Order: sequence, then structure tokens, then C-alpha cells
Amino acid sequence: MQTQIQSLWEKAKIWNVIPLGPISVFFRLGRTVKVSNNYLRKFKLGKVKNEETDIPSERNTNNGLPKLKEKISIDQKSSSSHLAVLVGVGAGFGYALAEHLANGGMDLALLARNAEKLDPLAHKLRGKGGQAHVYGCDATSEGAFSKVMKLIEKDLGVPDLVIYCTQGFGPGSCLDVSIAAFEQSWRQNCLGAFIVGKKSAKLMLSRGTGTIVFLGSTSGLFGREGHLNLAVGKFGLRALAQVMSRELHPLGIHVAHIIIDGDILEDKVEEGETHLDPRDICKIVSFIHNQSPSAWSQELDARPWNEKFWEHC
Repeated sequence: MQTQIQSLWEKAKIWNVIPLGPISVFFRLGRTVKVSNNYLRKFKLGKVKNEETDIPSERNTNNGLPKLKEKISIDQKSSSSHLAVLVGVGAGFGYALAEHLANGGMDLALLARNAEKLDPLAHKLRGKGGQAHVYGCDATSEGAFSKVMKLIEKDLGVPDLVIYCTQGFGPGSCLDVSIAAFEQSWRQNCLGAFIVGKKSAKLMLSRGTGTIVFLGSTSGLFGREGHLNLAVGKFGLRALAQVMSRELHPLGIHVAHIIIDGDILEDKVEEGETHLDPRDICKIVSFIHNQSPSAWSQELDARPWNEKFWEHC
């Protein structure tokens, strides 16, 4: 029974067509992700009583923490919002990045499909003195992400730094991968990045400065067997970053792509392991964000010292 339900669900996720004379209706089924600001919802309902988690209605501009260097536009200095938006926050690197930026004095907007899972992280980060709001959102939906960005702009202001951390992958050969799985991976690895990048850039243009960072992988350079779903989307992500860089750099928006060659360890890396320490990737993100416009990096790669280049290709 369970196998039959799973089979029906897989078929329902494929685009279906109903011809209606000269026009056709296209549809497919999918899971709904509710757009939400989880923390503010609890706050308004009076469910959060701990004073340490309470946040002011206005942004805290003097929290006693060191601030990242102000961004400079091409022709003039702009007032930085010191706000970072992290799209696709998960355990391991996502948590490490959020804590790293909070320690640097930035307010945070944390986005994930399941916002409730980020509550403990947001609670911890607010204890450092800044603001950390949690938002539920499917970044591959233009409407959903637009709603979330309106909430973020209202709650925290225009973002100074946006990082796209989302990745989708399901192994399989070109003969076995389903159409639904192929499309879903492409949506997560490429389409979502386009939606996030476009909307974020439009907000940043009002200030003439900002940084957008896309996290890629080795599969954005080499198509490996068994990695069709990942490679197609990551190739597209790299192309997106290159085009956006050419178009947005002259407007004061820094767009960069980071190629991660290796597995990111959730815990501390021990001596001799061929895994990336998430804290070191966080430093690369900050390095890119703090670069002067006279020497912007468009693409950087990162791998452990003891791993051969493109070892798995």
C-alpha cells in the first residue's frame, strides 16, 4: 500500500496537461511551505516570556559588538544596514555561518522550509545582542520569497548581505532519475538562486551597495556519473553568478560564487581528516563581503589541504 501511494505521489509531482480547446491547463502537486515569521508570531501571541529573547520593535544599532566594515559603492559611501539574509539554513554550515555573522555584529534573517527548527538557533543568537528573525519559506517559489522579503524589509530593513545556501541532490544515473526529481533539484540549485538573487538585488539597488553570495560545488564544474541532478543545477548556478556579476557590479552590487570541493563537517575537523571546517568557509564569506570595489572576487574555491584537486571527478 505504501509503495502504491509513493508511486502515485511521484506521478502527481510531474507536470500534467488538460487540453481545453485552443489552450491547456498545466498543473502538478507539491508540498506547501507556509510563509511565516515564526518568532514574531510567538511574540505577538505572548508565548515568549523570556526577557533574553525579547527584541525591540526598532533595530538595535548599538549592541556593543564589532561591526563589519562598511560597504562602499562605486561613487559614494552608503549607510550599511549590517543585515545578513541566509537562505536555506541547516545544521552544520548554516548554523556556523549564522553564528559567525552574529559574532561580527550583524542582524540576521534566517530562512528555511521548516522555520520552527531554527528557533533554538535564533534564541542563541539573540543572546549575543543582535536581532535574529526566523522565516518559513520555500525559496523556489517567487510569490513566497517575495512575501518573505517584504517581511524582512519591514522587520529589519534592506539586506546588506544575502547568502544562498540551498542545495538539492538525489543520486542516480540518467536512465534512472525521475523527471520530478530532476526538476526539483534544478529548482533548488538554480531557480531558487535566481529568484533570491533577483529580488535581493532590486532591494539593494535602492542603496547602491550590497553583496550576494551563491554557494556552489565541484559539480558546477564537472558532471560526474551519478550526479546528474546536482550537476545540471550547479552548472546553472555558476552561469547565473557570472551573468549577475557582469550586470550588477557596475551598479554597486557585489555578486560572488564559492565552489566547495569536499564535504563540510558538522563538527570540529580533526587532524588528518579530508573535510572542510565550516568555520573556515564562514571566513571566506566575510572576506568576500568586506572586499573593496576596486578588487572584487567573482569566484573562489575551497578544499581541504590534504584532498587532491577534483579528486572525485
